[in-house]
Amino acid sequence: MIFQFLYTYAENNIDIRKAYVLNLNNEIIYEKRRIMRTMKKMSKYLAAVLAIMMCVGLSACGLKFDAAGYTKSALDANYQGKYEEYADFRGISVDEAKKEIEDNKVKLAKQQLVTMGITDDESVNNYLENVKGIEKLAKYDVKESEKQKDGSYIIKIEVQPSNVYQILQENSATVAQEMVAAGKDVSDSSVFMELLIESINRSVAANEYGEAQTVEVKVTKGSGNTYGLEQSEIDKIEEAMFPQS
Repeated sequence: MIFQFLYTYAENNIDIRKAYVLNLNNEIIYEKRRIMRTMKKMSKYLAAVLAIMMCVGLSACGLKFDAAGYTKSALDANYQGKYEEYADFRGISVDEAKKEIEDNKVKLAKQQLVTMGITDDESVNNYLENVKGIEKLAKYDVKESEKQKDGSYIIKIEVQPSNVYQILQENSATVAQEMVAAGKDVSDSSVFMELLIESINRSVAANEYGEAQTVEVKVTKGSGNTYGLEQSEIDKIEEAMFPQS
């Protein structure tokens, strides 16, 4: 899982914070922007976890490297929680593969949540559990791979873009308005967490897909007969599956 996704207080400018507390309309507008900033970082978080998985330096072990199969296994493990094939490619057990991926997700989530003043394990786990709803919306079909002269591979992936991030903006404004009307202080970190999770859940429930499109990514050959996807290639996949505009 892709985690540069969470809001950081340091990014907010003081003038905006002051405007936030002046009236209800400004408060809702502020939270709407805050949610979108957070969700952009969440998307980056999911890509970051996938990057860790794809850049471990998988060895072909003297056999023909199945670039398409490895890419699919990493996507399945990261987005769908299916670890078997990924574990086979890595030469580790399913339990080890699951722990490796989940540990990375927890680590990255904590790095983002701490900027909101949220450090307790319960909140982190609650957040991760709800982010799974977004991850499972990923629709992709890894097609053929073509080996290049430099030993790298070009892989074609057909994806169906989800509009979950695009509708999140309006959902977050609606949820913020409901919370303010109920007398909740949405500037409070715990309330903001509640707002974020409710906005995610509503957006996941209302998700729709666009027309399928094909993305080409490059699996690069490194030293020692190892392979991996660079961050820019992983970003292509993530942005195609979860466009934000």
